[in-house]
Parts: sequence; structure tokens; C-alpha cells
Amino acid sequence: MNQFWDVLRNGRDCVTEIPEERWDYRDYFAPSRGAIGRSYSKWGAFLDGVDQFDPLFFNISPRQAELMDPHERLFLETAWETIEDAGYTPRRSARPPEPRWACSRA
Repeated sequence: MNQFWDVLRNGRDCVTEIPEERWDYRDYFAPSRGAIGRSYSKWGAFLDGVDQFDPLFFNISPRQAELMDPHERLFLETAWETIEDAGYTPRRSARPPEPRWACSRA
């Protein structure tokens, strides 16, 4: 979160070419619009550590985690960090489950 605020405060541009560790954009790139099955962009803003999600911590199978939308994984991690930052411990929050709803995107 601190990095995010530093980026905003300093007005830094975080858009870069697609990193090789994500995918090789050259397999899909076309320099102009209209090429079917191709993208004319090789730029994006990428979060570090997206491959470090711990599905077992959230009682999710590794296979299911691979199929999840990355936004859902980020939502789970952020929700957990929020609970920790609020000072809740697993023991303090261990109550009978009540129905709760949360939405990561509209």
C-alpha cells in the first residue's frame, strides 16, 4: 500500500512493456489495429507477486486458485490484510459463522 501511495504522490508512470515472465507479447502483437486474434498493444501496468498467492491459506485448492480471476485472489489477500491491520486475531474472530457477502467487482 505504501508503494501505491508513493506512486501517486510522485506521479510516477507505472506502465511498461509486458514483462517476459508474464507472457511473450510478441506471440500476439501486431503493430496496427484490426489484425484478427492479435493485440496492437504491448504495454500495461503490472502488479508484482501475483504468483505468490497461497491458496491453502484460504482453504482453496491450488487447481481452483489457478482458475480464479486474479482480481478475486487480490481481493482475498487485501481483505485478510485489512482484518490483520484492524487487530483481529484468528482466536478473536473465531465465532460461529454468519452469512456474509462481499463483492470484489461491480
